[in-house]
Amino acid sequence: MSESPTTRPTLLVSGVAERRSADLRETALTKRLMQGVADVAGQDWHIEVTWGEDDGEAGALYKLEHADAVLVMGGPDISPHFYGGSSVYPFSGAHFPRSDQAQLALIGRAVHRGFPVLGICRGMQAINVALGGTLIQHIEAPGHTNPQLLEDYKFSRHEVVLDQASRLSQTLFGNTVKSAVSKRKATIHSAHHQAADKIGEGLKVVANGLDGVVEAIEHTSAPVYGVQWHPEDPDANPADFAPLLAGLWRHVGDGAPSSSTKNNLS
Repeated sequence: MSESPTTRPTLLVSGVAERRSADLRETALTKRLMQGVADVAGQDWHIEVTWGEDDGEAGALYKLEHADAVLVMGGPDISPHFYGGSSVYPFSGAHFPRSDQAQLALIGRAVHRGFPVLGICRGMQAINVALGGTLIQHIEAPGHTNPQLLEDYKFSRHEVVLDQASRLSQTLFGNTVKSAVSKRKATIHSAHHQAADKIGEGLKVVANGLDGVVEAIEHTSAPVYGVQWHPEDPDANPADFAPLLAGLWRHVGDGAPSSSTKNNLS
């Protein structure tokens, strides 16, 4: 475990760019979600932030050397260049290839070294791409995002179905006694128009939406998880995010802190 001024483990939080456009609402949403991370993770972690656009690949990898775990945040679409996608697709926006390169290299290095990694929304997609997977460039199924997100900061809410035998499900709900039902539903906060398609090497799908869209992945052996939803949304219950952070903690310490062991997912 790395040493920090607080003696707490260091969580490296990777984002695309602090300011991605001239739209101040977009910057405000980024800050809002980063604050959501700080409000929950700041209780138990020393937080270090890397912005891909600022640090580039070299800077991100340098910061990884002083971290214990990695959290890859959401953001704009990954450049199709990195997974062989079409450059023209519905609802495409600005791409940030410098940041993409930094985050994909960061994830690749972290997985290779056995660092615990959690990807949120785009972060989950980045994990998949970093390990050789591809993306559905636009999903037609409704309900995954709120078109007014930049106006009201309200995420869509919908159900996902988790594989109860998965490590992710056990992280969220504990080692409950297995019943005849092998799936468990949860209601999550969502904002995305892309999704994992071909799954990357060493990964498996552990949650889907009711429409079949991939909603969570985990590595078969490494402590690497990705969720398509936004547990760091300040409007979500903090107890929905804390178990995911506790799952990272368990791989860098002697057990999760008491503040991070329960969730309130319905």
